[in-house]
Amino acid sequence: MQKYLDELEQANIKESRYDIYLNSIDPFIFPTFIEWDGCVLLKQKNGPDLPSHFTPSEFTIDRTAFEALHNHIHLDDIFEDIIEPIQLFGIGVKMIEIWAAVLYRQFNGKRNFYVILSYDGEYSVLRFYSVRQDEPPWITVDSLDSYLDAVMVIEV
Repeated sequence: MQKYLDELEQANIKESRYDIYLNSIDPFIFPTFIEWDGCVLLKQKNGPDLPSHFTPSEFTIDRTAFEALHNHIHLDDIFEDIIEPIQLFGIGVKMIEIWAAVLYRQFNGKRNFYVILSYDGEYSVLRFYSVRQDEPPWITVDSLDSYLDAVMVIEV
């Protein structure tokens, strides 16, 4: 991760070069989190309709996996006008801090979360999930160096 943070600093990106339409990215830059059937979810415009309750499946075996899947965004899907991967990574570094702060403020320590930014040199993905005592974690925080992608985690 430090390698990419150093690259970002060297890039000396000037934000004024890019025309970003805030209306389309507002739900991600200034996130709203909702509670649904024991889960905390990122409220997404035009997102999928949620069923009446959580049901385990092959891909979402528990609520932790469901949150990690539902609450992830690919930054290149949101910021289509920004073409340099390192620029998207820079936005992700800022967004992870915002999401962590909003989750902390909204849930005021009543829940614990992992907010995760992954970057493979080309794509940046931001996600979060609740930490539950009765379910395995989605990511092993103690061994982040073993992942192929660079991974940044903020514990809330």
